[in-house]
Amino acid sequence: METKKVSPANYTPELIEEIKAGYDPKASESERTMQLQTLQESTGKSVQSLRMKLTQLGLYVKLETKKAVKKDKKPTRSELQSKLEAVMDKAPDTLIGVERANAGSIQAIIDFIGELKTQVQA
Repeated sequence: METKKVSPANYTPELIEEIKAGYDPKASESERTMQLQTLQESTGKSVQSLRMKLTQLGLYVKLETKKAVKKDKKPTRSELQSKLEAVMDKAPDTLIGVERANAGSIQAIIDFIGELKTQVQA
């Protein structure tokens, strides 16, 4: 006959009641964060462990995440190569080896040629 090994519960019923009493899901984000810190100090459990237990109890309200600010889309190397060919009055795909250059280098060449053309026209 096999015997099952029973591990002690991480959260006693008394501890669960303390957690329920110390966390208000209707409070503001900053208040809920403070409540978790207070519970951490009083129970000796980590904030992550408390979050998991509150989630299991159906009480935890996830904090809102800030949405990342979208950056301007940078042109690709192939787009820059096409622009460079246009600036240099070259036929498409005639600049061999440019496709291996990084975008910053290609943009620097485009800017340099633009400055030269401005100086020549002045």
